[in-house]
Amino acid sequence: MFSIKIESKNIYIDIINNNMNLSQRKLNKSEWNSVEIPVSLQEKNVINMIVQGYHDLNYTFNETLSLMGYLKIEYSEVNENYIYSVYLEDKIKKINKKYEIDYNNRVSIDRKKINKINIMRIDNNSKDILKKETDDIYEFKLLDFVSKLLKYKHSSNYKWCVYFYTLCRLIKYDIYNVNKQCIHFIKYILDLYMNEVEITAIIAKGKEFIECNENLLKYAPNKLYTHQKDIFTIFRKTEVRRSSNLVLYMAPTATGKTLTPIALSENHRIIFVCAARHVGVALAKSAISVGKKIAFAFGCDTADDIRLHYYAAKTYEKHRRTGGIFKVDNSDGINVEIMICDIKSYLCAMRYMMSFNDELNQTNNDMIMFWDEPTITLDYESHECHEYISKNWQENEIPNIVLSSATLPDEIEIGDTISGFKMNFENSIIHKISSSECKKSIQLTNTSGEVILPHLVYKKYDDLQKCIHHCIHNRTIFRYLDLHYICIFIVLLNEDDKYTIIPELQIRDYFESIYDIDMESIKDYYFKLLQSIPVDSWDYIYTKFKTMNHIAIEKNKYYKDISNGMNITTCDAFTLTDGPTIFIADNVEKIAKYCIQQSKIPQHEISKINNDIQFNNKINHEIIKITKTLEDIIQKDIDAGNEKKLQKDSPETKQLRNKLNELNKIYKEISIDKIYVPNSLSHLHKWCDESIKNGFSSNITNIDVQRIMELPNIEDIWKLLLLMGIGLFSKDKPIEYTEIVKEFADNQKLYLIIANGDYIYGTNYQFCHAFIGRDLSNITQEKIIQAMGRVGRNKLQQTYSIRLRNDDLVNKILVKEENKIEVYNMNKLFTCGE
Repeated sequence: MFSIKIESKNIYIDIINNNMNLSQRKLNKSEWNSVEIPVSLQEKNVINMIVQGYHDLNYTFNETLSLMGYLKIEYSEVNENYIYSVYLEDKIKKINKKYEIDYNNRVSIDRKKINKINIMRIDNNSKDILKKETDDIYEFKLLDFVSKLLKYKHSSNYKWCVYFYTLCRLIKYDIYNVNKQCIHFIKYILDLYMNEVEITAIIAKGKEFIECNENLLKYAPNKLYTHQKDIFTIFRKTEVRRSSNLVLYMAPTATGKTLTPIALSENHRIIFVCAARHVGVALAKSAISVGKKIAFAFGCDTADDIRLHYYAAKTYEKHRRTGGIFKVDNSDGINVEIMICDIKSYLCAMRYMMSFNDELNQTNNDMIMFWDEPTITLDYESHECHEYISKNWQENEIPNIVLSSATLPDEIEIGDTISGFKMNFENSIIHKISSSECKKSIQLTNTSGEVILPHLVYKKYDDLQKCIHHCIHNRTIFRYLDLHYICIFIVLLNEDDKYTIIPELQIRDYFESIYDIDMESIKDYYFKLLQSIPVDSWDYIYTKFKTMNHIAIEKNKYYKDISNGMNITTCDAFTLTDGPTIFIADNVEKIAKYCIQQSKIPQHEISKINNDIQFNNKINHEIIKITKTLEDIIQKDIDAGNEKKLQKDSPETKQLRNKLNELNKIYKEISIDKIYVPNSLSHLHKWCDESIKNGFSSNITNIDVQRIMELPNIEDIWKLLLLMGIGLFSKDKPIEYTEIVKEFADNQKLYLIIANGDYIYGTNYQFCHAFIGRDLSNITQEKIIQAMGRVGRNKLQQTYSIRLRNDDLVNKILVKEENKIEVYNMNKLFTCGE
């Protein structure tokens, strides 16, 4: 029966606390199988770009091609001019005629100088065909934006400025062989209206022009992040093999740090160390997708436990019938490019890889130990992984080490760790790589739904200065400072009659042109303004802005009295838009209770679902028994070589199959009323407004429901939550449940995932919103930044939010935390010993 009892407002649920599984064990069958699932074409393109970028730091890839790239024609000036005359010149003439633009850029073409094959290729791709590809050809898209700019300009609609700004950004993008004549025309148009664009007006509408401008990210080329260029530069140098290198690799989450080892393996053998298996499995999947030769060392006691992927196999037995690989000799790992291991197995993996040095004519300097998130578990005073960490550092023989994390302690904080490395290895060089990324703006709110920004939080001037100093030196925080409210502050402060900004920081003097304006430069300017405010002016400025309305989470207009952004299964669900939400808490049982309690599912509805589940459980039990009997009979005939009997059912097998068919017919279809599924049409009709378009809802199909109902050894409550689109991660639940939640999360089928704070490391699911639970008051600064990094990991600019349920956490984000336990433990465990 359901372990749910509803009495008045009390609900009792048997749920066990969820902790990320950091147990150092071998991969299970499901994890093995998952690495063979191909990544998407978009992901594969990004991975290939990173690998190509190792050899060419300026390499770029764009899904939207220039005309020359689309036609696959080599660059020459004459080819470019011919393409312009065939595909672009008439378009530009039509624009000029319609809007009376005085522009003439006729180009002369000498067809004799053009390769005949190229002429055929250009001419055969008729304009009618290419018109259908407007979104796929960069020049066509640029001209489309020019048309919209002029259309709105001539109708005196301010939206012309949106397209003006967009074009200013897009013509700066590095698009391979974009047509120069086309760019010349666009620059002419921009110059024509440049003096009519007010920089203040652009910033005033920063949310619309920049943050919500999907074209800025959609057409941006894929290229290496600065931190990737820096680490590739270090290890591409020939002299790196004559020194020992410790790289402190700090970069924001979701900027490709974990994919970096794939590119480093182009010239070094890699040992990738991770505390959490799901991180290693994800890397393996990505590496295999581009043909890398990998091996696994998880839960190893000896090198005999290491397993090779088929791509890495050198010695193996062939299958007699298919000719494919039948049995791999896992002891021969000479082909391995990337060894992926957990903390426990590192020393086994290291010695295994070292054993092939002589045969490869290499040394330990030809390898890199890439330690992903080395601070995992360091926020605990004691943990079973600590012994492994200490032993690995003391016995490590690989002189090239990368410590990779978004929240790695600063170099000056981990002096003992650095000293230990220098004592272990001669000719030591310490490299520090630190970068920030501010292409997105993710709204951070407090318990009242108000936006969190330094000028709204700190009444005391000294507290403000501490915050400014911390944010400037930890620029990862920039992405969590709301652009819209920053722009309001900037514009109103510049227009204030009672306060005068110093001349060099006045908006018209600070930004020389519209080309200087982007999300990062605006946030830089914001902090410079804050720094420039004298102490005797702060009280006035703080009071002015604090008294303004800065509620960021929209209230439900039909339930204003109870709407607070927290009613995630009822009246506030509509605010969770575009993608799934993660709720990070210490006591996940309490959050699960809250979700059920809030939904107010009637007892008769629960009883009906419960009875149907129990009925189906009995049917499943019978089906499993009959299927097992049927399989045993068939296997017996196979073993006996009775192939003729296999071609036709015996009376016994026929009877069993008929019984299976009868059981499947009486199997009850189970569903929950859509009114209890957040953001479904029925739910929206009850709680807000069906016209809401971007409220994100789960997508659990009938086939998914059947799979959920067939899960063995799962309490019915977990099944009910999945029907609502809510999943949990728990090491205490059967692997079948965990795997289906992973699959649903990966395919964005779930509305909400509830997880413990340890789950945050390395998750690549595309969350658009996060709640940081009230019970996480003891969470460390590093860990809360990691938690926040779960949001906004995809390329699109959507509506993102991080909602704190405990206002004490604000300082954990905006002000430096002293006496960090991670720093203490790192200096204690990452040492060379006596």
